[in-house]
Amino acid sequence: MSVENGEVLYSQVLTSGYHVATINDFMEIAQRAGYMIIDRSAMHPTMKALEG
Repeated sequence: MSVENGEVLYSQVLTSGYHVATINDFMEIAQRAGYMIIDRSAMHPTMKALEG
């Protein structure tokens, strides 16, 4: 579903092949799989240093 300014722009009926999760659910799944969630702004100094 796409919503803009409180108005539904697009929706689709979900079939058994789809999964729905919140962003918090996704982050928890990623962290349990060993990924680290880092905000892009926190990585900027590191990336700049690696670029030389």
